[in-house]
Amino acid sequence: MTARLLYRRSSWPASSIAEISADRALRLYGLVLALTVTLTGWYWLRGPLPLSDILGPSTPPICWPFWDRCGDFHGFPESTIRSAIWMFTVLGIVDAWLFVTRFVRGAYWILAFLTCVKVAVILLDYRLVLNHHMMTGWVTLVFLFVSRKRIALMTMLCAFYVWAGALKLTPDADWLSGAALHGARPFHLPAALVPVACSYVVLLELVAVWGLLSRSAPVFWLSYAQFLVFHLASFWVVGWFYPLLMFLLLSILVLIRFLPAGHVNPLKQPSKMSRDAVAVLAVFCAAQLVPAVIPGRAAFTGEGRIFALNMFDGPPLDCRAVLVRRSSGAVSETIRLRILYLNARLTCDPIVFRSATLGYCSAEQNPDIDLIVDARKRGAPDYHRLIDVASFCSVRPGYRLLWRNYWIRLPAG
Repeated sequence: MTARLLYRRSSWPASSIAEISADRALRLYGLVLALTVTLTGWYWLRGPLPLSDILGPSTPPICWPFWDRCGDFHGFPESTIRSAIWMFTVLGIVDAWLFVTRFVRGAYWILAFLTCVKVAVILLDYRLVLNHHMMTGWVTLVFLFVSRKRIALMTMLCAFYVWAGALKLTPDADWLSGAALHGARPFHLPAALVPVACSYVVLLELVAVWGLLSRSAPVFWLSYAQFLVFHLASFWVVGWFYPLLMFLLLSILVLIRFLPAGHVNPLKQPSKMSRDAVAVLAVFCAAQLVPAVIPGRAAFTGEGRIFALNMFDGPPLDCRAVLVRRSSGAVSETIRLRILYLNARLTCDPIVFRSATLGYCSAEQNPDIDLIVDARKRGAPDYHRLIDVASFCSVRPGYRLLWRNYWIRLPAG
């Protein structure tokens, strides 16, 4: 009781630490968030995008558009990078143990530190961006900073699904047709049933998601079970990291139902979010709107997707990228641009080609080269010109985060 009164009267961070200390469900969820750190470390060690390779000396960097000099922090020996990841991974386990043993203040600051480290690592190379990290980051932000954490965490998780469902309702129905799954068939479904399953997912994310907030046990458990099955199915589409992460993040919903805060029934907690929680949720929702307000199809141009969830809402794309070297105005060489360690959603992202070409400019002292990229929806007969920048090293096109970029072409129609 004293701890609950303390967090109501004091300021951050004391109020957040006191709220977590007074609530067993939040302490256990702190353990869960610490385990997401360990899971991330293991993914960086053993996943398909090994961090030691991406940041190592043999791989050219792909930088975020607001930091073209990220390569200055690449090139460490792979053994050093792996050792640092192991330390990161073990610290996540230590942090989880501190939450269990109720050393909440220390656990709180270690979680904040590890989160900052993770963000810093991701900023070192654009290929490290994943929805997985974005969603974990938003949940951790709520856990660390806002008050009335229970309702805020539940609402943020539901917001993830609502926006993911909205993204899937694209004009050309790439998700609803099943085309966005790149040919994957969860649970080895017959191909004819894949569009039905995809339509069901949209209903799940836009309608059934509200059952996660229900105080009715049958409604909640029916909704919760469906989301568990949904994430189990995602093993066939995205591998093991994303579903395991979502199982961890969703655990707060079960913890809240079974573990009261103090002497209060967990289902009779205040249902009104605090002002700081509303502000965080508003910023998250506004970020999801950025791709929609920029003219063009974000699934093709990539514009605005830095801010928003990057789901399987668009079609899988094929790209042909070449650098055309010129000497005295005549073509002297055509180089196929090959970029390693790209996940499916970055395969045709103009940010990737811009950064890779800037790397050529720096490595070869500003040669006269043109960047040409053609893209098509996988299976379509024709490519369209996505990028065509002559004398790229002289022009060095910038990248506007919040509006159209003149050098990225819109597909016809």
